Amino acid sequence: MEVLNWIGLLIFLLVGWMVWSKLTWKTIMVASDIRTEEAIRDKYKLYKSEKIRCRLKKEVQTPIVSGVNPVVTNHMDPNAGSSILKLMVHRRDIYKVHQLKS
Repeated sequence: MEVLNWIGLLIFLLVGWMVWSKLTWKTIMVASDIRTEEAIRDKYKLYKSEKIRCRLKKEVQTPIVSGVNPVVTNHMDPNAGSSILKLMVHRRDIYKVHQLKS
């Protein structure tokens, strides 16, 4: 019984940490092509030089078609999925970003 209590506490803390981390970082820019990715990387360097807590997050999105099972092949299809790059800023540093813009 004691082991179940510890497992339940661990799951509760893990879910709490996931929710807290989601609320801590705010996405301020999203890019899906090369030109805007370069702009985001430039902003990231600027924010880092100004001591603003920020991070880049790359997500790969694959298209989902209902009723179709994916087929595994030996080659990658360039149109199979797309990636997006996100620039995220810590919620307590958002005001610094606004000060840079003015």
